[in-house]
Amino acid sequence: MSITRPLRLLLVPVVVLLAVAGVTPAGASPPASAAGTFTYTSCVPNSIMVVGGNTVIDFTCTAAWTGTFSGTSILRGPLTIHADGSTNFHGSETFSGTVSGAAGTVRFTDASLGTATSFDETSVIVSGTGGLTNLHGVLRLAGTVPPPPGIPFGTYTGRILPDLP
Repeated sequence: MSITRPLRLLLVPVVVLLAVAGVTPAGASPPASAAGTFTYTSCVPNSIMVVGGNTVIDFTCTAAWTGTFSGTSILRGPLTIHADGSTNFHGSETFSGTVSGAAGTVRFTDASLGTATSFDETSVIVSGTGGLTNLHGVLRLAGTVPPPPGIPFGTYTGRILPDLP
């Protein structure tokens, strides 16, 4: 009798137990969709400079999130308003709350292009804490900027790799 037959017989109960428990041998979860809304709740200019016809405003803003991401965030960085009316923003953002029910914080890098009335932003998850330590992904935000003193709001969609506990 060969040794492979007893090994196979030993592996059968282990495979059955894993199947019943719903455990898969793969370590990573498949990508999941993320979607919801965001609303800026405040924006405070830290500094304003005019450079070569462009206005650069360094902001600190807070935002409320609903949907897959549920909580609040603080974002910081410079918004450049170009002489032609176009805008761009590059900053960092720290979200605190839950993502798909797991609690923690997530740090994003943000980059957006826009106009005086709208913007499109890409937010890349660069790190997390708590139940969001292993979260990865990219969100796309589509925002509306109402007339002054309007506060931006909009929707987000994206893909996340949860790897949540």
